Amino acid sequence: MAIPIVKLLTRPGCCACDQAKFVIKRLKQTLTFEAKVVNILKESQYKIYNDELPVVLVNEVAICRTKIIENDLRLAIIS
Repeated sequence: MAIPIVKLLTRPGCCACDQAKFVIKRLKQTLTFEAKVVNILKESQYKIYNDELPVVLVNEVAICRTKIIENDLRLAIIS
């Protein structure tokens, strides 16, 4: 089974994105996944999420938008 890839879509100055980073770090302590932080200003394919940040993708599927629900993210990673 492949290791899930979790991407946090963010942009500079996003305070809610900083909170999402904390949730991802906490999950990383108990789950196996690859975590990436993506600045949407540098990755044009993700600009469609500009008004919904933070956004967390698991294997390119949007799991959380605007508010990161830790349990929802955990379930997406383990499924």
